[in-house]
Amino acid sequence: YMHRFVCQLGFQNHEILDFSVRLVARMKKDWILTGRRPNNSCGAALLIASRIFDEERDIADIARVVHASVSTITKRLGEIAETESAHLGIAEFRGAWISEEENPPVVKRRRRPRRERSLIRSIYASPSDSGETGAKELSEEEDACRPADDVESDVSNFD
Repeated sequence: YMHRFVCQLGFQNHEILDFSVRLVARMKKDWILTGRRPNNSCGAALLIASRIFDEERDIADIARVVHASVSTITKRLGEIAETESAHLGIAEFRGAWISEEENPPVVKRRRRPRRERSLIRSIYASPSDSGETGAKELSEEEDACRPADDVESDVSNFD
């Protein structure tokens, strides 16, 4: 795929092809390609590589050539940005190969709410559970995040 896309976009620098192939290989290791059409990830890799090597193409042009939507390519760019590889410099990315895999994107999305729920549970743990005595004053942000059943019990206390 990649060679054909590079030719259709008219890139002069062949390093764009090499770098984008390396990016796609890294995306595969980070589970970004799993269950997805490869052209979307190729588009994201080509966009990144073209910007690095100063042969920038518009995202709409790349989307047209790889037969993907701009929003899908943007989603892949967001998923790439969440990986450890995104924090490397260009020379570091080219020179080093990160041996660890990232979790699949779906696992990352599911873990965020779980962490938030566990934080809320720890905030609202009863004093007997945590060994504390006395009531805790809640900030407006904590109060807004309280589970609905706690809010209903507060409303029933006003009767």
